[in-house]
Amino acid sequence: MERPSSVNRFEFLMYAALLISSVGAFVKYSSSSYGFNIALFVIPFLYTIIPFILVWVAAHLRQDWARWVVVILMGIGIIYIVPSLFLGFSYISRISVSGSEIGLMTIGLNLIQVILEIIAFCYIFSSASNKWFSSGMNEVSPNTDPAIPVVNQTWRKGILTTNIIFFLIYIGLIVGVDMPIVRSDPSLLGFLQIMYVVLAGFMVFFLLETFIFRKKFGTSASGIDSGIVTVIVLRNILFLLNFIPFIQLLGLAGLPTVGSILLIIYVILIIRRFNSLKVLRA
Repeated sequence: MERPSSVNRFEFLMYAALLISSVGAFVKYSSSSYGFNIALFVIPFLYTIIPFILVWVAAHLRQDWARWVVVILMGIGIIYIVPSLFLGFSYISRISVSGSEIGLMTIGLNLIQVILEIIAFCYIFSSASNKWFSSGMNEVSPNTDPAIPVVNQTWRKGILTTNIIFFLIYIGLIVGVDMPIVRSDPSLLGFLQIMYVVLAGFMVFFLLETFIFRKKFGTSASGIDSGIVTVIVLRNILFLLNFIPFIQLLGLAGLPTVGSILLIIYVILIIRRFNSLKVLRA
């Protein structure tokens, strides 16, 4: 089924809204006490990278779960932005001229972002979009020739290789960067201990995906696998933030928020993947 124009318009509007969000975050943090430091670039990046990936997955891989996650994330953002628009005007009247100019710019960008996202939501839930997404749900490729076993390279090699690469990066950061910093300043030992806890959490997923899910899903193909790969990559990036000095606090802040959302999506997709195996056996 050809992708409808409503999905194309949704994708364009969401990219525009995310770009405006990044500019707004850049303006906000450049005018704060942080100044021109790493937060000026990292925070806008974190605000946009996950929604950007999810929009692409929804529009190009026809993943219905990604569509709903985008709407939930952006909806939460709208709920947060709208009250701040009204509070912002009262705050601007009490600050300096230069500060009021920055405040008006931020409010204007937020308002444009909200309008673009609402229009994008109307397109992505149009009848044509709903039909397009529903036609691509739960696509499973059975083994038509029992004599030739299916080899799912996504689970056999792709996910395993991805996890190994991230694991090596984590170890390299801990041994080559974090431990020398702690040796020079023992007061930072608590941060290193948190890194070990995060690494242990990653290892739980690594073992499950390598020794259980890889064996279960490696002999069948499903459209759900692309969604699982996306969540795994985003999860590993979130874990990565917890091993980088000066950004670790951002990573820790993301674990109970973004991490919780990714975990819920991950569990739902894994359950659906197991259900797809039941369909093949039926």
